[in-house]
Amino acid sequence: MLIWMKRAVSVKPHRLLEPFVIALERLGSRRENDVRLLFAEVARRRPDLLEQSLFAERSRRTAEIEKVLRSTIAEIDKMAKTGTLPPGLTVPYFAHLRLNHSTGRLHVGHSVDSIILFPNSN
Repeated sequence: MLIWMKRAVSVKPHRLLEPFVIALERLGSRRENDVRLLFAEVARRRPDLLEQSLFAERSRRTAEIEKVLRSTIAEIDKMAKTGTLPPGLTVPYFAHLRLNHSTGRLHVGHSVDSIILFPNSN
């Protein structure tokens, strides 16, 4: 008699712009729950952006992450203008952040504060 056992598989939930949010958290040393909630709402409304974000994450291309980020910010601005932001959330300010595509780093303004967006998994 054969007994089949199912093995529990831990599946990492995919989130919109996850490497960007993790880098923000590392830079600011705090949880970016509001940003995560806003990005989750954008992903619900625009599954195409989630797909593009996952592609950018797999290919580890900051230029693609930036394209998705710009589209996400535009969608958040659109939600703000139409009054459809999730209750209690405000539009985040990202103008002080910039991505350096040649180094793969997320920089804060013109300071020396930066972090690599896709750290080595080794």
